Amino acid sequence: MTEKQYSSEEVDQLLFSLMTQNRKEFQTWLKENLLTKHEVLEYTDQSEHGLKQSVREHWFAPFFSKGEGRGKINLFLKSEAISYGKHKRKNVLKGEWDNSPLSERK
Repeated sequence: MTEKQYSSEEVDQLLFSLMTQNRKEFQTWLKENLLTKHEVLEYTDQSEHGLKQSVREHWFAPFFSKGEGRGKINLFLKSEAISYGKHKRKNVLKGEWDNSPLSERK
């Protein structure tokens, strides 16, 4: 049995097809799982200042950050925003706020 030899163009087409398919899946995942700062505020019931403080104090962390200063982009995982919002509300109402970083909480 001989192996089929593929031309450079055929390989390029196959790679482009795979990349395009995976790209769409990746874009779908990003849309469903990442939130902007303003979207996070809805899940955490915080002000912009409150969110900045939570990030600065490591209570809540962005999944991805790019840039500096006013142009800095932070993207957050939706699941973490939901979890943080529930945790924050539950403990603030009880008066038992856990000051430890999000990664160390149970």
